[in-house]
Amino acid sequence: GAGQRAGVRRRRGGRHRVGLRSRQLDEAAGIRILDPATGVVEIDVEPTLLNPAGTLQGAMVALVAEVAAEAFLSAATGRPIVLCDLDVRYLGQAREGTVRSSVRRAVPTADSPVVVELRDAGSGRLLTHVLARGVRPLGA
Repeated sequence: GAGQRAGVRRRRGGRHRVGLRSRQLDEAAGIRILDPATGVVEIDVEPTLLNPAGTLQGAMVALVAEVAAEAFLSAATGRPIVLCDLDVRYLGQAREGTVRSSVRRAVPTADSPVVVELRDAGSGRLLTHVLARGVRPLGA
């Protein structure tokens, strides 16, 4: 449908779009996919994304991890992938700056879950640890 994309596509300006869900929220939040092959995704911590305590909303943290995992898995398989499982562990808070992801396989097999780590891009401090599993959507 409108606002949806399938597969890994390179957009003008070096941005990538992956997966099947609507990208309106991703774009409104300012999520940038820098390298789908390694799952590097960034978001700048902006005032509109903060909770009442002044930290990045938990839902936005989970969305960044979801986008990173989908980008990584879709790039690795060459097919659209959507997440069916997301286990999020919040370890630290982001109040300012940029949050950056990295993704790796939990074990070195093609169907293993992936580990997503979100870190403060400036200090390298680990903020969030995520275990995610993806599947190929029906009809894709």
